[in-house]
Amino acid sequence: MFKYIYSILYHYISPVIVFLKREKLPFEDLPYGYKKRLSALISISALDSFREICPEATELASHRPFVYDQLFITDDDALFKLGSEKARFFRWFRIYYKKVRYLVDGHISFYPTWHSVLSVDDGINKNGKIYVTDTLVLQCLRVESYDKIIPRITGSYTRLVLCGNITWVQAKLLIHPEVQHIKIYGHLIIYDEEYDDFVEFVRQHVRSSHSTFFVRGNYYVDLMLH
Repeated sequence: MFKYIYSILYHYISPVIVFLKREKLPFEDLPYGYKKRLSALISISALDSFREICPEATELASHRPFVYDQLFITDDDALFKLGSEKARFFRWFRIYYKKVRYLVDGHISFYPTWHSVLSVDDGINKNGKIYVTDTLVLQCLRVESYDKIIPRITGSYTRLVLCGNITWVQAKLLIHPEVQHIKIYGHLIIYDEEYDDFVEFVRQHVRSSHSTFFVRGNYYVDLMLH
């Protein structure tokens, strides 16, 4: 009986003792169940830092989303290489860009940038979802690549750029309620029976003064940088 009461009291009192003593308990020394629970509950915004600080958390949180602020995804090796080079440039100036972002973008447009690059294959091989918080740029040359990667993408991104070959049905799946600015380059496939839906969708989207919808068909841009 005494042991039972002691175990209950210790369960509630020990965290207080640790707090008062300001003891630092290494993540590796925590009980597995506690670490697993922490990995499941930690906020999306803290996931990346959590994985970096605690290597063991990479496996424990493998089912959680992989978080990116600005992400470029492609199914082409040459575009992946070029996109990676541009990502390094964007990361160098990311602090300064945030301060002058509105001036660079203007009121009715935006200049797409990204800090991370993924291939479609890498994206679909991840255990967790791909969570994007700011800007999502996709340039897939094959419609089938969009079919593969779209189910893996989620997030609160407000800027969306779509290039290559994509159907209107696929594009709509990426335009969630929080997306404000949309640019579609390349070959947007819209079937006859979808015309009315496309026009009405665009009309509803641009009703807000904070939203834009830009389409330039049959045009393959060089990563939107010229």
